[in-house]
Amino acid sequence: MKRLFKSFLVCIFLVSISINFNPPSLAEPTSPYIRYWLICGPFKDADLNTECIKNEANLSPVAGQKVDGKRWRRFLSCEDKLTFEKDEVFGPYGNSVAYAYCEIYTPTARKVKLYLGSEDGLKVWLNGKNIFTNNAVRSFCFDEDKIDVQLKSGWNRLLIKVSNITKEWCLSARFIRRGDADIKDLTYRPAMLYQLPVKKVEVSSVQPTEPKNKGMYDALNAIDKDRSTRWSSEFSDPQWIILDLGKPKSVKKILLNWEAYAKNYTIEFSNDKKNWTPVYSTDIGDGGQDVINFRRPARVRYIKVTGTKRGMRFGYSLWEVQAFSLEDK
Repeated sequence: MKRLFKSFLVCIFLVSISINFNPPSLAEPTSPYIRYWLICGPFKDADLNTECIKNEANLSPVAGQKVDGKRWRRFLSCEDKLTFEKDEVFGPYGNSVAYAYCEIYTPTARKVKLYLGSEDGLKVWLNGKNIFTNNAVRSFCFDEDKIDVQLKSGWNRLLIKVSNITKEWCLSARFIRRGDADIKDLTYRPAMLYQLPVKKVEVSSVQPTEPKNKGMYDALNAIDKDRSTRWSSEFSDPQWIILDLGKPKSVKKILLNWEAYAKNYTIEFSNDKKNWTPVYSTDIGDGGQDVINFRRPARVRYIKVTGTKRGMRFGYSLWEVQAFSLEDK
């Protein structure tokens, strides 16, 4: 009886663990901070008073546009602040400035607050008008500057120049209703998705073929952007395919084009191909095209799709596996 009672307690303990354990998810809720930017820089030996780009107040840049040897490019920050000194942005440049630009759509004109944080100083234009300047030398703090602004109905142009004296260099920005409530109906751009190039692909197996059909079902067929070729696995469970992006990239969306589909499958992310984080799973796969959007992009190198239950008697077969980013670098 004592042994039975102990077993009962162990079962309760294990059930409690399973109920309270929440695996980490990379698809987190959308942040109120602006994460979608066009950025340009760095401009060295400059400060907020230096007009690094001619007629800067009236800028309306587009991705790819070149200015004085620099190029405007889209960038999606994976955190609530835009950190310029990171290598994937500009790097650690002192005595420099950089520009961050985005457009904001509101269905109606409204008075709101713009909350800003920066290291170091910043200069802000809204629809061509200089609405705020703080030539500070300071450590970063979210929402340190609070400005009353007027958004017009339709699209509004926000341009921010950020200075850096040395070391850390960053920016945060968000719009708030009066009363400090988040605004839910604003739309930001740029937000165009770019397909990420895949440097290498690995699979668990390839469907055997006759010598004359060599390569017909190879792994490379799943990343060749050709909808007439496909990867196909052996006729068993489980099977997997791993995409190697070459280095960590910001992943916002994954697209799977099935030929022979998975009823049950999972998607996992990793940066070392050893430790995997599950980010998506389904047990109601029905073939065709699956589009998986992540609310918060994840910066990862490896993407693994694992089929655990086939939807057909054949193996798993994919015309294409594609990953997309909001960054164009």
